[in-house]
Amino acid sequence: MSVRQRIKSTAIFKRLLAGFIFISAASFAAEKTEIKVGVIDSFNPEFSTQTLEPTLKFLNSKLPAYRFVPVSLNSVNPDKELKNNPVDFLISSAGTFHELSLSQGIVHVATRKTILSDDPSASEAGAFVTLAKREDLKELRDLKEKVVAASQPNSFDGWLVAQHEIFKNGLDPENFFKRSVFTHFQFPDSLMLLIQGEADVAILSACVLEQLSNEGLIEASDFKVLAQKPQGVLRCARSTDLYPGIVFAAREDIPPKLKWEVTSALMSMPPTNDYEWTIASRFSKVDELYRDLQLVSCNFN
Repeated sequence: MSVRQRIKSTAIFKRLLAGFIFISAASFAAEKTEIKVGVIDSFNPEFSTQTLEPTLKFLNSKLPAYRFVPVSLNSVNPDKELKNNPVDFLISSAGTFHELSLSQGIVHVATRKTILSDDPSASEAGAFVTLAKREDLKELRDLKEKVVAASQPNSFDGWLVAQHEIFKNGLDPENFFKRSVFTHFQFPDSLMLLIQGEADVAILSACVLEQLSNEGLIEASDFKVLAQKPQGVLRCARSTDLYPGIVFAAREDIPPKLKWEVTSALMSMPPTNDYEWTIASRFSKVDELYRDLQLVSCNFN
């Protein structure tokens, strides 16, 4: 057999082998039990690459009998959305988890915690960010009748926690700002409105400013955080109280064995992109926020 014939025969064999492997893999994949993980789509865009994709990849590797697939759920009316789109598990803010635990009985599996916090029940907060040169803005009360930029009106740590802080300072959050501009994304949209002078303050999730600075995307000295709380559990500048992080929850009637397997897998997942899955035991702050802002019967995230 000539060299050319041997090469041709080898190539054919490899194609046949590849086809066999593909068919076998497809058959194997078809035998896996599909597990739907709903995702309330009100997170910052980097959530997908920082947390969602690595988490599902890890679960698929750790629990090979299952195939975990994401299902995007609209955040406008999460209660109705979840009823119309049955999923096995759900990833949402602590706020949406609180709401759906009351309306549909979803149960806690794990909570995402930044490595910059020592407590998963106190790992998220909001920050009132202004330009450093705005010497007229020093305290929270100085923001009254100013223009605010934020991501979404149903964002938990990007809006609602800031509203709660305004309420706790004896002010009316509904009539505090002159105008609210919702940009969908905290960065670059909200900060760009600040820089362009189209907004006086931007509401960011705590640690976002530090992250952007560390990545060289902004100059930290160009901005300041108003009404800063003392740093302690969370090692980032913040203007609000601390709340639990993003929650990985399960449907109430999920098989106990599956819930245990997923919980155990998430607890064994190493920190990824400065976040890790752990257990939060206190959600009283979330309950207080919903009660004070009278959001219990509302569909907010």
